[in-house]
Amino acid sequence: MSVFMLPEPDLLPDMEVNFLELVEMRASVRHYAETSLSQRELSCLLWCAQGVKMVLPNGKSVRNVPAVGGSHMLETELIVHRVEGLAAGFYRFLPFDHAVLFLGRDCLDEAALRAQFSPEDDTAVRESAVTIVWSAVRERIAGKDDEAARRCAYIESGHASQNVCLAAQAMKIGTGSIRAWREKAVNLAYGFDGAKTFSVGAMTVGKME
Repeated sequence: MSVFMLPEPDLLPDMEVNFLELVEMRASVRHYAETSLSQRELSCLLWCAQGVKMVLPNGKSVRNVPAVGGSHMLETELIVHRVEGLAAGFYRFLPFDHAVLFLGRDCLDEAALRAQFSPEDDTAVRESAVTIVWSAVRERIAGKDDEAARRCAYIESGHASQNVCLAAQAMKIGTGSIRAWREKAVNLAYGFDGAKTFSVGAMTVGKME
């Protein structure tokens, strides 16, 4: 498996952005242009979603999104179709290294994608430059029962997703949350066992038409 270091996210051109305008202009996008994302754009989106700002003495981290007790249960997986300099395939974001780990190409199989997403979402996934799949690692949060841990994971995925939406809007990149993913099929496709690790959401990203 290969690791690809991402550019520093601050290499994007300086932009003057009105935050309230970003919030107002954000809208879901379901169809995407065939244009590729640059690695710098992907780097910025991932840093906003899960970027590590500081590593604490206990090994936990301070990131750009809140997490219960600093647990950061989320893992960020990527179905990459069109990113400059990256082969199409399945990747995992490594936030402490600000890099992506290539895991394989099986996820691009059309039958596998149809099994994971509703017909409407399947079209958006196949047209997207990148589809982000959020998963959660159960052992990272202690002292809560499984139901409470799952609630925490869904909340964390919401924080990360919203950061991606707003960062993408600032760069005139489209995003759309997956409305109906089939959890068992997603877990099977990406090696989540459904208990220790499990999928909690997904979203599409790409250049707007």
